[in-house]
Amino acid sequence: MKIFGAEYALKADTSDEYIKETAIYVDKVMNDIASKYQEQSDARVAVLAALNIAEELFEARRQAPVNIEARALKIADILNAALED
Repeated sequence: MKIFGAEYALKADTSDEYIKETAIYVDKVMNDIASKYQEQSDARVAVLAALNIAEELFEARRQAPVNIEARALKIADILNAALED
């Protein structure tokens, strides 16, 4: 896999397609950052990309309980309505 111009041999306990999708995403984030901050070293771009991806992860984790609770309440409403009929 090529990430930010460098070739990597990636192996994981997931499918090749998943690894490829992940590498493509990391490459995209790094290239987006590099285009905004053109004078930064590759290492700095990598750290900024890692921070952006970590922020996305933390935000998703923060919202997950809210999403799960909302879905559970909606399902409960549907089940209650079905049982009332």
